[in-house]
Amino acid sequence: MTKKKILTGIVIAVIMFGVLAIMFTLFRGASTHRSELFFSEIKLQENDSRVVLVGELISSGKSYRGFSYRVENSTLIITIKSGLVNPVHPHGSFSIEIVDNQISGVRSIAIESGIEIESIFSSQS
Repeated sequence: MTKKKILTGIVIAVIMFGVLAIMFTLFRGASTHRSELFFSEIKLQENDSRVVLVGELISSGKSYRGFSYRVENSTLIITIKSGLVNPVHPHGSFSIEIVDNQISGVRSIAIESGIEIESIFSSQS
């Protein structure tokens, strides 16, 4: 092979890696800080083992990408994921419904972002 072909191959590989890195950044979600979230509805229905969160991301440049959750010490800890708006993820509104038997003992709901956990709801009972 000539040096020109090798150099061309390296340039193409670098460009492809760059495009893949940009695509990965645009389409994957990262945890969203509590200050970037607005909730219009928060319901904890212990008897149905059900939680409903309805809201949206405050920043118009971010879109909702999904969530994950876990239960620790009667607290439901939710991580809401977001990323840059793009054609696949065009908006920041979300409606989350979690139905899980573990929720029957939950007394509060918190949002996790990185190492920070902030309470958003606590039942009176």
